[in-house]
Amino acid sequence: MKAFIFKYYLERHIEVDGGHHCELAIQMVSELCGDNKTKWEEATKAAVDSLKIRSLLWDAVCNPNFV
Repeated sequence: MKAFIFKYYLERHIEVDGGHHCELAIQMVSELCGDNKTKWEEATKAAVDSLKIRSLLWDAVCNPNFV
């Protein structure tokens, strides 16, 4: 039952806030990086690293024997 509630929470959060968060994130990174190529490369690397780690987290959540 708890997994069902958590799944509902995640789906609802994405549905309600997903687009808004995306727009704010793009605006924030654009303001922080500006025209600086190095800052954009660093921001891109940080985003990719974050997604890789998030994937590992969800693999572990979905499969307790993953770790």
